[in-house]
Amino acid sequence: MLSVAEDAITVSVPAGPGEECRIKVVISGETGEEDVELTYEALFDYTYRTTVTTLFGGAETAAENPTGTFPFSEAKFYGTFDNEHHTLLLDKDGNLYFALENSAKGDLGMARLHNVYKADVNSETITYLGTPSSWVSILPIGMNPNTGAIYGMRGDASEGKMAYYDGASWESEVEFNWDKKDNLTGGNGSASRAIAVRPSTGEIYFMAYGVLGVLDYNTKTAKNMGLIIEDTQNPGTFRTEPATGLVFDPNNDNDLYISVADLGHIYKYSIDTQTCEKVTGGIYQLYQDGTLEGALFNHPGQICMDKNSNIYVADQYNCCIRKIDLKAGQVTTVAGKAEQLGGIQGHVDGPVDEALFDDPTGIAITEDGVIYVSEKDNHGIRRIATE
Repeated sequence: MLSVAEDAITVSVPAGPGEECRIKVVISGETGEEDVELTYEALFDYTYRTTVTTLFGGAETAAENPTGTFPFSEAKFYGTFDNEHHTLLLDKDGNLYFALENSAKGDLGMARLHNVYKADVNSETITYLGTPSSWVSILPIGMNPNTGAIYGMRGDASEGKMAYYDGASWESEVEFNWDKKDNLTGGNGSASRAIAVRPSTGEIYFMAYGVLGVLDYNTKTAKNMGLIIEDTQNPGTFRTEPATGLVFDPNNDNDLYISVADLGHIYKYSIDTQTCEKVTGGIYQLYQDGTLEGALFNHPGQICMDKNSNIYVADQYNCCIRKIDLKAGQVTTVAGKAEQLGGIQGHVDGPVDEALFDDPTGIAITEDGVIYVSEKDNHGIRRIATE
């Protein structure tokens, strides 16, 4: 219920209920009296609007990450959804999964151990799924969309170690073979920030050292797919920055889309031809909507795709959620506010043109178009939906 007046009742209902549906209004009686149910035979007028709400969490933090099962209303975290482990996963039942740094100290005295959680949107509860390993390292996670299995990769991909969650428990320190000396440029690109599982094969794709690797978990063997990210400012050279987002096109998983925060670019990689092309993003880390050729991003984080093959980007430093319409060749802002030099930070729910985000890094989208966003500095998950 949004408002009540003498001649009108305004309510919020789910989008797409059909052309002729009935809304029942229940008027609560006083103590000891029965409720009164009223129906109105005329059709209601619908006004669709897209709004941003806080699913759980917020700017208030806890002394350490919680364990057990707890309601959304009590969700407070120590760790952050930052650009080193920003992955937000969504299973086929609509449950969300995410990893956060833990406040517990590792042997090296760093708060870099990780907790993994499952958020059940229907019951509005969050369950702690455990700590995959004792790694003092970044932990990007990915999910097999067919089985629901979760894979976590040690942030330094050159270590060749994985963790595996089968729905009940973690198998840690799983080693795999990868010829890490083939076609590697070296530098700080060893860190893996994102992984994605190809639906048709179950293979795990990751990028480190500027090299795209593909891992067969059954044989524990990875192979290089070659250098793919070219420095557009210096043609003919390649960059070693890790990918911050990997997503397969749901309509054609021969196409893998890649975001690279440190370049501000989105790429498309064709598995069949092993070729890579830039989709959008310029030489400057700024904010600009428009054509694919002219659009600018400022440290794009995780990316996801809807059933129409539109790409959605958690544009971190622009504090916005962006949409890349590949068919129309246009980039637009879905929610959040930004100026040319950067985003307007905040934590404001409401209509998309008024909502504010603070360093969004993770993003996922449901079959019916509901978008979930994780934010580094708001320590929680936001929801964008048309209702």
